[in-house]
Amino acid sequence: MTTDASSRFEQERLKTLHLLNLLDTNPDPGFDRITALAKTIFDVPMVAVSLVDHERQWFKSAIGLPVCQTAREIAFCDKVIKDGELLIVEDAHTDPKFASNELVTGEPFIRFYAGVPIRPLSNFDIGTLCIIDTVPRQLNDKDKTVLLGLAEQVEELIRHHYSRIKLERESLENTQALARYSAIVSEAAAGIIRINSQGLIQDANPFILNLLGYQLDELLHRNVSCLMPAPWAQGHDRYISTYLEGRPPTIIGTGREVLATHKSGQLIPVHLAVSQVKLTNGQPPEFIGILSDLSALRNAQQREQAERELLKAIIDASSVPIYVKDVEGRYIIANQASINVMGLTELENGDYLPTIPLDDEDDQSIADADARVLASGKPEKLTVRQLQGQHRVLEITKSAMHDSGGRIRGIVNVAHDITPILEANTKISEQQQLLSVLHRGLTDYSALMSGDQLWAFLKQALRKMTRSDFALIGEVIYPNAVPSLKIHAITDLSWSEESRNLMEKLKAGDFLLNNPHTLLGRVFAGGETVLTTDLASEPRRSGFPPGHPPLQNYLGVPIFDNEQLIGMYAIANIHKPLNDDLVTWLQPFTATCSLLIKLYRQMDDRARFTEELRQARDEQERASRAKTEFLSSMSHELRTPLNSILGFSQLLLSSRKSPLSERQETQARQIFKSGQHLLTLINEVLDLARIESGAIGFSIEPIALEDVISESLDTVSSIAEAAGIRVLRATTNSARKPRVMADYTRLKQVLINLLSNAIKYNTPQGSVRLEWARHEDHTYHIRIIDTGIGIDNSRLDELFQPFSRLGAENTAIEGTGVGLALTKKLVENMKGRIGVHSEQHKGSEFWISLPAADDGNDIPTVADSTDPATTDVASPLPSLQRRVLYVEDNPANQRLMMDVFEDLDEFQLICAYDAPLGIELARVEQPALIIMDINLPGMDGFQARRLLAQDSMTRHIPVIALSANAMRTDIDKGLSEGFTDYLTKPFDISKLINAIETYARQD
Repeated sequence: MTTDASSRFEQERLKTLHLLNLLDTNPDPGFDRITALAKTIFDVPMVAVSLVDHERQWFKSAIGLPVCQTAREIAFCDKVIKDGELLIVEDAHTDPKFASNELVTGEPFIRFYAGVPIRPLSNFDIGTLCIIDTVPRQLNDKDKTVLLGLAEQVEELIRHHYSRIKLERESLENTQALARYSAIVSEAAAGIIRINSQGLIQDANPFILNLLGYQLDELLHRNVSCLMPAPWAQGHDRYISTYLEGRPPTIIGTGREVLATHKSGQLIPVHLAVSQVKLTNGQPPEFIGILSDLSALRNAQQREQAERELLKAIIDASSVPIYVKDVEGRYIIANQASINVMGLTELENGDYLPTIPLDDEDDQSIADADARVLASGKPEKLTVRQLQGQHRVLEITKSAMHDSGGRIRGIVNVAHDITPILEANTKISEQQQLLSVLHRGLTDYSALMSGDQLWAFLKQALRKMTRSDFALIGEVIYPNAVPSLKIHAITDLSWSEESRNLMEKLKAGDFLLNNPHTLLGRVFAGGETVLTTDLASEPRRSGFPPGHPPLQNYLGVPIFDNEQLIGMYAIANIHKPLNDDLVTWLQPFTATCSLLIKLYRQMDDRARFTEELRQARDEQERASRAKTEFLSSMSHELRTPLNSILGFSQLLLSSRKSPLSERQETQARQIFKSGQHLLTLINEVLDLARIESGAIGFSIEPIALEDVISESLDTVSSIAEAAGIRVLRATTNSARKPRVMADYTRLKQVLINLLSNAIKYNTPQGSVRLEWARHEDHTYHIRIIDTGIGIDNSRLDELFQPFSRLGAENTAIEGTGVGLALTKKLVENMKGRIGVHSEQHKGSEFWISLPAADDGNDIPTVADSTDPATTDVASPLPSLQRRVLYVEDNPANQRLMMDVFEDLDEFQLICAYDAPLGIELARVEQPALIIMDINLPGMDGFQARRLLAQDSMTRHIPVIALSANAMRTDIDKGLSEGFTDYLTKPFDISKLINAIETYARQD
């Protein structure tokens, strides 16, 4: 037996076993009686009916065995099944095949075994009837016969069981199938009718009853022909008999459209499919008919057919070709004019075949236009030329055809034969064509050039205008002072692989033509117009290689810019009269090509110019960065000496141990005042420069206008009081607080600057009034009106220029001349406007306009804050001094810091002149606070801060940066580097003391 056959054999055997085991697992008295009889006859302690599957041996009935199953590999029965014959083992201990078996060496200690294979259903064994003993034994022939007879009884019993189980399963399956059939038939969305072999109706589902208007009892046992029209009803029984006789079917086994008769006599179109049902037990066959209602479909088809016929009649009446293509490009309808003019031939399948060829490029133009119409749904119009017989020119209008759902289903084409018009107006038409090419070439130059289509457009236009098969356009360049032709567009005339490679190089501009002796060379090198009507006999041509496409005539025209030869074009196989008139007619085209070549060359110049602009922009950005770096450096250099000037003057004025005389105090105040003025100038100049370079950021958000006005007025109140100026503020009773879009800090800076100027330049006992109002342009106007000296209207234009004080520099009023320029920049960066109205000796009105934010009732107000400069720093002194380490290389700044600490009895100052010494002192002295300069010699403050943070002995000590680097970027960098705080020079002593007491007292 082959491997495949053996495998199938085993599968069948296991399938039968599975069925028996699955459906009959309970004890069976029949099997038990056989095993009991065998035990009595053979007087053995153990008898079993065993069944063997692919993994195990299990017992249908067993007596005396201690287990109900065993593994197949140790089962004696497995050998019986494999050999297919009686197996007798008289003494398993001495039999080498079984001596090591665990059923022999262990429970149940088998010595004697006799097993007969059981083969109940087919030619394969499924188990054994076996007798077993624990002592050696022998069987005579009579015993063997009896054992075989008992095995046959087991087989008969198994066959009986198998038949019963199979019958039960089939009955269950039939019941389920019948239920499914009933559900399907009753709920089916098609008519189902069952008839017998005599054509009598046995059953019909609800659908067919509703369709034909019958009740079920009206149809049962009637001939099905009652549902058919007369022609088919008469021959129905013959169809059944013919089919049953074995002749080819006409209806049965096939499907077709027929008419069914309604109870009222109305004919209903249906699709009928009849199938035979073969019954068992020799019963005559039955037939199932399935009917689908085609009424709606037939009505739709009739309407569609009527519409098509009407449409066909309408378009056939037109002398204009009208035809329709579907989205796949297939012709689906065409009128008689299309057949006559377009050369469409109607095929048997209803499609149409075009028989009159078009120009290759026209074919592509039609395909492109179809694609655009299908994509956009917009109509297009194009002109095509037929090539068969007399050349006919057609103008085709293409429009999208939509279905009822608005989807595009095809293209409607309407063609007009414009040949007579063209022939009657040849000159005008050609001139218009030329003008059209020139117009597009000039007006759409940028678009054509950006899409790399200019030269292809000119080449194709040249071919169409002259009706030529081949054309080229090229530019004359002069590498090494030798005229050469760089081809921009050329009609492909390759004939071999080598020529195709050359053509690709020519199109790409990678190959230049420089032979002056060819027909092309005489044009691009000699500037000669070359015209020949018989190229084959032209003595001046150099000849063509084998395979070259045939050329009948040729025209080459040079293109000049004044007297300089800059290009050429050439055409061949021209289907118009080739003479000097054609050259003259093409002169506007030649001039246009000259202009376009010059524009093309200017593109390179523009690209180079663009690159130069980019480099200039980069240089400007570098200059801007250099400017920023210069400002930062200047800020540091100016603030360092100012730190000493302002610091020492503050110490002199505030010293309690060495108070100044009245004269000295006046001088010290003048020094401090002058230093403050210089610091203000530095700050304003730097702010102005930062705004101009874009280095200052603005946080534009809705802010409460009254809050920022209140803070600004509070800030200048002391100045106004000292100057004897009344400051008046407009009030509002509205519950809705106005809001503007602005940067809170910058707006406050603007208002303080304008209010300060109004106070400084006012008259004695004058006043300043601040008011605001919302305007119709959705802005708020803030007005600051003073009763001051006013400004000459002729100089108002100078007011917002930096360093322009309009003569105030000759007065005792202090100022920098930068504040208003800075104010204007701040307002404009907040999307606002600023202006002034003034009258000399009567006063001035400064106004700013800012965008209004959305009004709301719940407007957050700015909480009152305490200026650190006025904070009372006095506090009880501890009994022990805390050490503060100051790392600074400038001796004057060290001296200033020492004088500051003269009045701080709670603290002791330690100074270090560079970072390494400062780090070492920090380790040894363990100060409560470190004040670190940034610009130190060698190791800078940032490096020192990082080393302190890495050392376990110093990482807990707070470090304050004190530097003349006062740019916003410098401060942000310092804080990001981990400094506890960042103070700038010149420092405010009260702020410095406040920081010392805040950070040095932390535990």
